[in-house]
Amino acid sequence: MSDSPLVVLYVEDNRDHAQLFCRAVDRCAVGCRVQHAEDGEVALDYLYRRGRFARPADYPEPDLVLLDFKLPRFDGLDVLAAIALGGVAGSAGLLLVGRPSLRPSGPQLTDALARSGLEVKSLERADVDARG
Repeated sequence: MSDSPLVVLYVEDNRDHAQLFCRAVDRCAVGCRVQHAEDGEVALDYLYRRGRFARPADYPEPDLVLLDFKLPRFDGLDVLAAIALGGVAGSAGLLLVGRPSLRPSGPQLTDALARSGLEVKSLERADVDARG
């Protein structure tokens, strides 16, 4: 087992949310290294190692990608499709996040998920409350 920390690529355009997430991870001392991408285009640059992300030592492959649905430039579904088609993100886990009212649905989501080989596991507020 590797001694290097887990790498989380957190794709979130809201700077306040990103800072809150990073602080929470730091306070929990869970041994994660969070890399933040502020939009879908930056996330793809990271995953494809383009531009400033070309050095794997500085920007390692993520173990987990937390991906917001609503993003500027390329939205979460665009990033998901690129991950599926390009084979990037290797064996990383992928979690799409967003409010239920903002989640894509219908053929657009079905097509993106079919290309990625992923399934939807919805977690609603009532599920969290019930688990205490």
